[in-house]
Amino acid sequence: MNGLENRIFMLGAKVYPETAEILRKMDVFLLPSIQETFGGVLLEAMATGLPVIATNVGGVSEIIKDGENGLIVPPEDIKRLCEAIEYLVLFREKWISFSRAGREFVEKNFDGEKCGEKLNYIFQRLIREKKWNHL
Repeated sequence: MNGLENRIFMLGAKVYPETAEILRKMDVFLLPSIQETFGGVLLEAMATGLPVIATNVGGVSEIIKDGENGLIVPPEDIKRLCEAIEYLVLFREKWISFSRAGREFVEKNFDGEKCGEKLNYIFQRLIREKKWNHL
């Protein structure tokens, strides 16, 4: 890998019990998926303060606001992916800005209590509208 073997790690699609520890050792998080449902791993990365770069698939654009809290590139566009990485390397202030904005986004929208409240609201609405009779 052109001398980058000790600097770039491709972990693959596994669940690691030490995910938070691994994320804290990274400088940038890339999600170059060609297919993704929601991209929850982006939330984990953003929560640890990592700037994120991901491809525009599935629900990624619901998490990343391009240019505000991360970067989105077209799927399978290696040139744009490389440009996005280079951008974060060259413009440290953007790295810092995305890091802060990403963490704030997760804290504001995905803390446990707020998610619980949202789920409760959805269940209560379904019950009121009699769309879930068995509850």
